[in-house]
Amino acid sequence: MAQLLEAKVHAGKDAVATDVVRQLEFAFKHETLVKVRFHTPDRKVVMALCSEIAEIAGALCVSQVGRTATFFRPPPTTDSGNKGIFAETSFTRRHKANPRQ
Repeated sequence: MAQLLEAKVHAGKDAVATDVVRQLEFAFKHETLVKVRFHTPDRKVVMALCSEIAEIAGALCVSQVGRTATFFRPPPTTDSGNKGIFAETSFTRRHKANPRQ
């Protein structure tokens, strides 16, 4: 599923900036999977940035290929009940409207 996602967040070369954190928080409000594109060719730097983003965002890095990583964060629980992993996202809403036959 993550292969079909476009990168929603673009991170710099050396550190996770405040702007990147804001973009991540905005993306996680609407999606549970967020793809991040890094602008550095160094794999060690990408791995370090993945760890930093995971810690800051409270997310899990589920995939890292080249300069792109995908992060998962479960949706927040609501007062109406805990739906856990079955909470509705924009992805599930799109596919409810056009289910495969």
